[in-house]
Amino acid sequence: MRTRTRAVSSTTAALLALTGAGATMASPTAVQASAASCTAGDGGAVCMSTPDSGTYVRDVEVKFNHADDIIGHASLSDDSWTISTADQRLAGNTTQVFTLHPNRSFRTGSSLCAEIWQRNSAGSLTLRGRPCVTVPV
Repeated sequence: MRTRTRAVSSTTAALLALTGAGATMASPTAVQASAASCTAGDGGAVCMSTPDSGTYVRDVEVKFNHADDIIGHASLSDDSWTISTADQRLAGNTTQVFTLHPNRSFRTGSSLCAEIWQRNSAGSLTLRGRPCVTVPV
């Protein structure tokens, strides 16, 4: 598994904040060309997207827009499989971009979810956001 993170410009962060705030979803979105899903709340906005379609997913981009400095990581999972980045410092007032490469097929109808986790000072984890997409027929 390869993962990549990067900070993005303030313009991109503003766009993510707008799409994240306006695209909160209670249910998963079907994976299709450029499938995307966002959640937004007190912890910031988390969005995921993939350019892939069908049941085979090569690349997933996870964006995290937040105000506070934290130590944390991104993960991607379905009901039986998970990959994660290592914990790292995530600077506040920026948008971090994680690129995960599952390079695998997922079961039709399964939910593929991205998560941002904050590592707390006592070592526990706090979920900052969890957008999901549903793998199609």
